[in-house]
Amino acid sequence: MSGQFSLNNRLALVSGGSRGIGLEIVKGFLSAGAEVIFTSRHEKDILEVLAELGSEKAHGFVCDVSRKDDISQLFDRIKEIGTVDILVNNAGINIKQPLHELELENYEKVVKTNLEGPVIMCREVLPGMMVKRKGKIINICSMMSEYGS
Repeated sequence: MSGQFSLNNRLALVSGGSRGIGLEIVKGFLSAGAEVIFTSRHEKDILEVLAELGSEKAHGFVCDVSRKDDISQLFDRIKEIGTVDILVNNAGINIKQPLHELELENYEKVVKTNLEGPVIMCREVLPGMMVKRKGKIINICSMMSEYGS
């Protein structure tokens, strides 16, 4: 851990933290001393990452951020650990189809995952952050949000 950058005594939550950018964020937070909760839609991925990390400060939970019930259950479990100091909304999906072929249910899944999920996650962490009068929320998006295809 770097001597100048410390996240000791901080609890970070990273959605979509079992691979890619999310996993690297989880590793970075752990190396800075934070306790980290990460989510994935797949229990297998969570178990593999927990084994790879080998840290008592890492917690993985199954959560599909497109489902309000999953988010509610996630935060019920988080209450047992503490109050989130840092939220990283990283989970996202992309269904690559021409618009005229895109089924409405697939479009709705993208909107629920990429837009509604982060809003609900923010609503869940904000009360605790407001009580503490501090906290960080980081929303990540893909370059596909910048460039049409």
